[in-house]
Amino acid sequence: MDVIFGEKIIIQNNRNINEVTVEDINKSINIVLPDIDINQLYLLMIYNIKGPYMHYMIANIPGRNIERGEIVYSYMLPKSQRTYVISLYKQQYEVNIAPTNSDIVLERDNFPLNEFLISGNLQLESIAFFNIEPEETSNPGIHRSQLSANLYRVCAKSVDTSSKRCGMYYNYDKFPDDYLRTYIALNKDKMTKKGLHVPDTMNRENMLVLIKMFKNLEQ
Repeated sequence: MDVIFGEKIIIQNNRNINEVTVEDINKSINIVLPDIDINQLYLLMIYNIKGPYMHYMIANIPGRNIERGEIVYSYMLPKSQRTYVISLYKQQYEVNIAPTNSDIVLERDNFPLNEFLISGNLQLESIAFFNIEPEETSNPGIHRSQLSANLYRVCAKSVDTSSKRCGMYYNYDKFPDDYLRTYIALNKDKMTKKGLHVPDTMNRENMLVLIKMFKNLEQ
């Protein structure tokens, strides 16, 4: 998936190649979908993870032809310096968006993303992230043996338990950045097999979004 603001390519093949500035986002956006099944319907959305707030949604896209899809939420410019997610999902059936009998009657703000994905049986096809003036992050290495001990301590503390089976209760929001990076590094192959793109460099919000989407796909 490629994302272009004006003439500036921000994302190419799901990889961030340029930073996004406030000036960039005020220009027209162009999204180029990857090579996908031309006989399949897709749903595209852009949202920020705070809320989340739905900035754009198009349903019933036949193959790569975004212009032939049906707009559910018209495009609203990103404004805040936050992390934005652009994701493409495979639909299992055509979505009815007629105002009088719509399958989607939700507000943009505090959009119940997980419930929406589950109820619509939407399957992730492609995902990318961009930040407005993103922060740079380091990528220090942590040994696998250090990871298990550190994650266990954080998990036990966050759920007030000493149970070794507390993995499903991990509160990733409480993890330090180094733990998040290491968790992603150890699960990168699994994430890739689930259809998730794992950028080489991510800030904290990117990492939390990726991990939570990965955990949702594992359920």
